[in-house]
Amino acid sequence: MGIPAMYGLEGGLVGWTTHVAHGAVLGVVFAAIVSTTNRDLTPRSTVAAGLAYGLAVWVALAVLVMPVWLSTVGVEMAPAFPNGDATNLMRHAVYGVGLEVVSVLLER
Repeated sequence: MGIPAMYGLEGGLVGWTTHVAHGAVLGVVFAAIVSTTNRDLTPRSTVAAGLAYGLAVWVALAVLVMPVWLSTVGVEMAPAFPNGDATNLMRHAVYGVGLEVVSVLLER
């Protein structure tokens, strides 16, 4: 509900599509970063890179930007600033690791 509300949209299919679009754009950013770095990493450091990216996305966007943006556009149920939700942290961590796994698989 939060991400589509940033654009004045409702949840449901539009909300899901908006959220997935954000994930796709962030995935492309991750791919650009990975493609410009040394890929001779161990499996552990590869997973750590994906995890670090997921956590960076969480801190920058979910914790800091989203609550301010939602408050600015007048969403009544905007989360408090900073939005340090532990469940959301875990979701972004899984997202980052998943990006790295997909990146390694596509590279092969």
